[in-house]
Amino acid sequence: MPLSIRVRSDTMDAIPAPVPAGYQSVIKNVTPQNVTNLFGDQKSHVVPDAGGWRIDRQNPMTDGSNAQIQRNVVKGKSTIGCVVLPDRYNIAMPPTTPATKAKVEAEHKARLSELAKIVRHALTQSVASYQAGAQGKPGHVTGYQIIGEFSAKLK
Repeated sequence: MPLSIRVRSDTMDAIPAPVPAGYQSVIKNVTPQNVTNLFGDQKSHVVPDAGGWRIDRQNPMTDGSNAQIQRNVVKGKSTIGCVVLPDRYNIAMPPTTPATKAKVEAEHKARLSELAKIVRHALTQSVASYQAGAQGKPGHVTGYQIIGEFSAKLK
């Protein structure tokens, strides 16, 4: 099965309503060049901020990284979207020989593009799941997880 997403948690607390606009811009900032920045321990601003939003790595899960879209300069809950990236998708360029270098580099680049695309999709779906809470109370979003296999096969 190619890379896809599944629901990880449907009860995550999120930013209270009304949600400011602009989070789409930070989702677009997840690219093949920086998607591996989403892996690791807690750290803020792992891709370029946009429109007052950032992507943070929150407490790691036992099976991977927890990347969340959060609003800058908000006290309390600031999350609007979440994706868990299992560690097995944190791929590095494999070793090559002169004879295989071009092919392996192309396949690695294709994998990074595929991963960035599915992460953007997961974050978009998570944001789309937003449900406002009672006035002044946190909202809720669905958290997603990446699953499946890369389409580009490294040989």
